Order: sequence, then C-alpha cells, then structure tokens
Amino acid sequence: MGQVGIFFDSYEKELAAHDYPPSSIFNVDETGLTVVQKKQPKILALKGKRQIGASQRGSLITTVACISASGI
Repeated sequence: MGQVGIFFDSYEKELAAHDYPPSSIFNVDETGLTVVQKKQPKILALKGKRQIGASQRGSLITTVACISASGI
C-alpha cells in the first residue's frame, strides 16, 4: 500500500472515531502562476538585425486556496 492509501486509511479511522462537522474539514492547495506567456509570439524584423526581442524572466505569484467540506 502506498503513502496515499495509508493516508486515506488513517483519515477514515479519524472520521469514524470523531463526529467532525463538514464545516471543520478543510482542503488547502497552493500553486504558482507566472506572469510571462509560455509561447512567444512571432516577431518580424529587418534582415541583419541582431537583437530582436529580449526574453522575460517575469514574476511568480503564489496563490493559496482553502475551502471546507461545507463550501465555506
């Protein structure tokens, strides 16, 4: 049994042992969003031009979402 199976077995035992209301059960997730486009647009330039477009590093924005089993 993998780690996920062990987690859900423990989780089911806790839910059976205690009467947690749905408003007390939460799920939290974190993700990172970049502000730079992944696909660069096509650029037209004069022949012989050396520097056409500069690559962008951009910023990473971290977002966290949290919701309870009751929808709060």
